[in-house]
Amino acid sequence: MTMPGDRPGRPGRGTAGTAAGQGAAGSTAGQGDEPGRPGRAAVGGRTAGRGRSAMVVVLLLVGSLLVPLGLVANWGRVLLTDTDVVVATLAPLASDPAVKAYATDLTTDAVMREFDVAGVLDRAFGGLAGVVPGAAGSALQSLGPSLTDAARSTVHAATARIVDSDSFPGLWSQALGFSHRELVAALNGDPQATLTVTQQGIGVRLAPLGQAALEQVAQRGVPLARSVPVPEVTVVVAPGSDLSRLRTILHMLRIGSWAPVPAAVLLLAGVVLARRRIRTLAVAAAGVAAGSGLVLVAVPVIRQVLLARVPASTMPAEVLGVLYARIFSGLATWATVTAVVAAIVAVLIVLGLVVAGSWRRPAGRRAPGER
Repeated sequence: MTMPGDRPGRPGRGTAGTAAGQGAAGSTAGQGDEPGRPGRAAVGGRTAGRGRSAMVVVLLLVGSLLVPLGLVANWGRVLLTDTDVVVATLAPLASDPAVKAYATDLTTDAVMREFDVAGVLDRAFGGLAGVVPGAAGSALQSLGPSLTDAARSTVHAATARIVDSDSFPGLWSQALGFSHRELVAALNGDPQATLTVTQQGIGVRLAPLGQAALEQVAQRGVPLARSVPVPEVTVVVAPGSDLSRLRTILHMLRIGSWAPVPAAVLLLAGVVLARRRIRTLAVAAAGVAAGSGLVLVAVPVIRQVLLARVPASTMPAEVLGVLYARIFSGLATWATVTAVVAAIVAVLIVLGLVVAGSWRRPAGRRAPGER
């Protein structure tokens, strides 16, 4: 049909425009997408989606790995700065048979060093042996070791009686509190702190136990015990540690105790960046549970490593094992609580998604309310 104004034999403007548009579209199609292949926009979107997913995985992984670091750092910081927590943690050791026997032996050795029974008897019987001739003098001199053993047995029995009494737990807790307060003061640079540091490590001073042992010996018929200086009795609770090393460790623990903050930020960022945030929240909670479980797995290994590094001359292995078991009990409790709570959150989210029917829903089909 010929429109008015059009010349006969030539296509109209509308027809020409349409043909030109179709030709341009065909040219674009020929230069761009080919039949059977995804377009550039689709490929770019898929690449961006993969990069986004990879970023979410990295955020969740790093955030989960910071969880055990935060647990260990905060537990260690509390042990070095909170006296009440340390007393509550180590006070039960007063009823442990291995620790009681160890404290008894240490006190007996300290009293015997101050008493110097062997030296007194050697001088006394050695002088008599020089005056009394023959076999009688030799017999007197041989009495020295026997009387020394008898004196040691008396001191040991007196000390064991105190350690087995109801007053020992209170004495032990009091000594723990005093020693830890002095440790905190020394770590903070207090020049008046009187911390007990031996060649074996940092210990708890039990001077009242030595004084009570001497009083028990005096009541058993040896009044000379009251004139003996109070022995220094120290139970090592930090084998192989010195003050400068502990200061360095405390500084590192204070920095590491902030790890939960970046962990929470990274996990939250991963959830926000994810396409399916509710599912990702469940994955993040599972990551926290896994990180806490890693601490529970590592605790026995760390204990064995520490036990192997401390020589038997510093502390009996049985006592050291009990000590480390109590020290690491707090960390294990923290990790257990964190793991259980995070696991419960993850399970509840998964159950909610399963009930809503959106756990296996395709990416383009989401349940009502799911973001």
